Amino acid sequence: MRPTGRLLIFVAVLGAALAAGVSPASAHTGDQSYVYLEIFEDHIEGRVELPIDQLNDSLDLSVPKRRAAALAEIEANDRLIIDYLSDHLAIGDGLTTWPIEFDGIDFLSASRDNYAIFEFEVLERFDSVPRQFTVSYDAVIEANADADALLLIASDWSGGVLANEADHLLRYTADRTTQVVDLDEASWWKGMRAVIGLGIDHIEGRVELPIDQLNDSLDLSVPKRRAAALAEI
Repeated sequence: MRPTGRLLIFVAVLGAALAAGVSPASAHTGDQSYVYLEIFEDHIEGRVELPIDQLNDSLDLSVPKRRAAALAEIEANDRLIIDYLSDHLAIGDGLTTWPIEFDGIDFLSASRDNYAIFEFEVLERFDSVPRQFTVSYDAVIEANADADALLLIASDWSGGVLANEADHLLRYTADRTTQVVDLDEASWWKGMRAVIGLGIDHIEGRVELPIDQLNDSLDLSVPKRRAAALAEI
């Protein structure tokens, strides 16, 4: 399937998502950490977002809530924090663990708490990133059995996922710290259905796509008759 066709449909429904008010900050609860993965053709990048309060509690730090002061304190303790995250995040094929390099720090102001962001890159290179792999994560969870974390596929061009900030794929808890990521479970079609549904709930309007263009763009075989078409869609 061609990314260009999927992108055309994504652009058509993006307005609905924006109208519904979905944003990175509004999607954050303040009591969960988040692992975002970005899937490229030959490698994986990502980021871990930790609530400041949980970061402080886990590592006995005193990171303040204001951006400039928080970034200064995080950078002063970056080795401690990155070593901690490296010990509590692992990505691999179930048999081997792929090396991870943390290479960026940022800060997010959310309504319920502020977050420290730690960007990383998986150094393993692929002809094509596997559609299934394993992610282990227990930062914060290892010290607080009531804590949880969410894993989200932020982008996956092969699956048609783009700029996903709110729809999580996996939830990590004290008894579920290693799970299989199935990228096809976060596929473009499931994501598009969710976005269209969100748009219809919040705005008046609809997205209309000619059946021929839909078939050509996505290598589908949606028929022209209503009942059969709806079943195929």
